[in-house]
Formats: sequence, C-alpha cells, structure tokens
Amino acid sequence: MNPLYQSAISPCPNDIFIFSGILSGQCQWPDELKNFTFLDIQELNSKAMLQKAGLIKVSFAAMSKLSEHYTMLESGAAMGFGCGPLVLSRKNEPIQAGMRIGIPGWQTTAWLLFRRYFSHIIDSQNKDQIKQIVFHDLENALLNHEIDLALIIHETRFSYDQNQLTKVSDLGELWEKDTSLPIPLGGICLHHSLSHLKSQVEEGILQSLDFAQANQDKAIALCREYAQDMDPEVIRSHINLYVNSFSYQIGENGHRALALLRDGINS
Repeated sequence: MNPLYQSAISPCPNDIFIFSGILSGQCQWPDELKNFTFLDIQELNSKAMLQKAGLIKVSFAAMSKLSEHYTMLESGAAMGFGCGPLVLSRKNEPIQAGMRIGIPGWQTTAWLLFRRYFSHIIDSQNKDQIKQIVFHDLENALLNHEIDLALIIHETRFSYDQNQLTKVSDLGELWEKDTSLPIPLGGICLHHSLSHLKSQVEEGILQSLDFAQANQDKAIALCREYAQDMDPEVIRSHINLYVNSFSYQIGENGHRALALLRDGINS
C-alpha cells in the first residue's frame, strides 16, 4: 500500500473526539485516507518527516521542516488559551541550571517553548541533561528520580497533583503574557500529492466535529476505547480544554500565533 494512503493521529481524547464521526463511519471521508493509525506526538512528527502518511497530526513546531511536503489545514488544530505545556518537579523549587529535563519530543511545541523561556538552564555541553521520554511516561520518570523536571502535555495536566508533583511553570501562561495570542500546539497536515482532496478533507473534519458535539456520549465512549484506563472525567476535561473554536478554524489570531512561533524557530 502507498504509505501516503493513510491518516495518522494521536489516541488522545481531543484527536479521537474531533475525528469520531469519521472513525465511526458517520461522515464522508476520502477512500485514500480511511486507514487510520494512532501514534504518540513525537512518533507522528517523525512519521511526517519521512512522509509516511497522507494526512497527519503534527506539532506546529515541526511545520517549518515539513512545509516542503505538507500543507497545514485550517481545521482539526489543538490551539487555545490555558492549555499550554506545564513544567513539573517533585517539590516546589526554582528551575535552575543542571537539572535533568524530560521532554515529550525534540520537535514538539512544548520543547520549543521551554527553550524560549528557560534556555539559560540548558547546558549545551551536557548531552545527558535532556531526555526524550514518551509523554505518558514522564510522570513516572520524575517520580523515579530519573529526571528533575518533566515537560508535560495532554491529560497529565489534569492528574499530576494526585502524585504530589508540583507545577513550577506554565509555558502557556508565559506565552499568553508575551503575545496575548492562543498557544499553538499541533495541527493536521495534508501531503501535497493529495492536495486535490483538501476541500473534501476539511469538510469531513468539520462534519466530524459537528457529529461529536451533537453525539457527545458516543464520541466520548470512542475516546475511552483509545484512552483505555483514563478516567472519564479526565477525558471530558481534556476535550473541553483542547477542542474549541480553533479546532474548527485556526483563523486570523491563530495564524498570528503560528507566525510568532515560526519566528522563534528561525531566530
């Protein structure tokens, strides 16, 4: 099978919710993209770098390296206010040089924002200071003293305090204070070779979002299948935070935020 004839998204509740109408066969969707695969965000970024999917969810921070082959869609994005990555520690102590930092991926927006605000604590000569860890394992790595700081994303933001971990910084708050713009986390890309499907794909995502909003119990039940042991209330909180007006359309403010993010990458 042509590797571009597939869709790749994360199993996180916001992605499953947005695509629930498509995944359950309730919305029109191109035959070329009906085969779905579900991966962690860093795996998705890496897959996109290799052009191994026709439609794929990626970190906005990775887009500058992907624009030669992919176009960012207006719909399906993870972007908004109050939803930025958090920096956690085992106890309430200031972020300082020498700390071992666990990150969810080198191409993630979370890592880009950490570098933006805390570059002064990163020792470029210490190759062991930064550890890439799958996002759902970051909490355990912190609890097991494998790292001193965890850069967390997704549903971990709703449960970290249950493990007596401390939020020492909210990168989204820092970004919003700087820019007064939404924080751009990730979006849906379509490979240039499938550009003839763009309008059909955009319409399919919008129809799927409408289906999810009108059939929330069914959409959330589907989220639970992919989230496995995740608490239902965490799933709802996740969806309420990450699925918003920017999921329907990135819009003017969203594109302004993306432009600032690109400036940070290129500076």
